[in-house]
Amino acid sequence: MRKRFVENSVFRDICALLETDAPQLRDVPFKEKRDLLGFFEEIALLMNSGLIRPQVAHYMFGYYAIRCSESNHFWVDVSRESIYWSLFRDFVQSMTEREGTFSFKRRKFRF
Repeated sequence: MRKRFVENSVFRDICALLETDAPQLRDVPFKEKRDLLGFFEEIALLMNSGLIRPQVAHYMFGYYAIRCSESNHFWVDVSRESIYWSLFRDFVQSMTEREGTFSFKRRKFRF
C-alpha cells in the first residue's frame, strides 16, 4: 500500500498541496480527490480487519489523512459530511487520537 501511495503522482501532488492547505486544492478534479479518499478508506478497512496494525496505519498514512480532513480547500466540490465518507472520517478520528499520544516503539513496527 505504501508503494501504491508514493508512486501515484496524483496522490503525491495532492499531498504536496495539503502541506500548506494550498488554494490550488480547489482545482483538483473530483475524481482525484475521490480516489485519494478511497485509498485512505482502503487503509481503514485493512486496519479494521486486523491486516495492518493501527500504529503502522498511523505512521505510514495517518499524517496525510489528517491533513486532508483538516483542509478546507480540499473539500470544495466534495460533500465532507456525506454518509459515503463515514469510514474516512472514522479513520481520521482514530489517526488523530493516535497522533496525540504517539511514541515510537520498534517492536510495534514489524511484519
